[in-house]
Amino acid sequence: MRNLSDYLRRCIAPVLALLTVFMAGDAWSQPGDPSVGPRHVVAEKTVGETTLIRTSDGIAVIRVTKGPMERVRVGDLIGLSRAVVREIAPGRLVLEETFTAKDGGPNLALIVIKEGERGGTRYLQRADEPHFTGTRPVQVTPATPDVVKPPPKKPGPM
Repeated sequence: MRNLSDYLRRCIAPVLALLTVFMAGDAWSQPGDPSVGPRHVVAEKTVGETTLIRTSDGIAVIRVTKGPMERVRVGDLIGLSRAVVREIAPGRLVLEETFTAKDGGPNLALIVIKEGERGGTRYLQRADEPHFTGTRPVQVTPATPDVVKPPPKKPGPM
């Protein structure tokens, strides 16, 4: 009888350990771990209150008002409007927020927050229109300079 109970204990213990891990889910994962899926960060505040503290290696550190600092990754949700983190680049964070306009149609806003900036800059767009691509401002100069006309001559004394 003793051998049977030892045998069952040795066989069942690893199975119970695996079940505990699967049922616990992300208990041992780090915040923003991509294997866990998107997290909803600071769900009780708006995106306009978000300040970007620092970005590095696909991780951004944000703070909402005077709350604790939070680490976010691409795909995480931020704020009441559940804005999705689309890009983390050196010095900036790009969020995509979908909301309903006054006329009832869906709208899309890209929010670009730079390091140290609060709220960021919103670029609004209708959700049914194609996405706009960011372009660098370019100053275009004419190929040939304009011909300058000489000023008219003043009539002299007669």
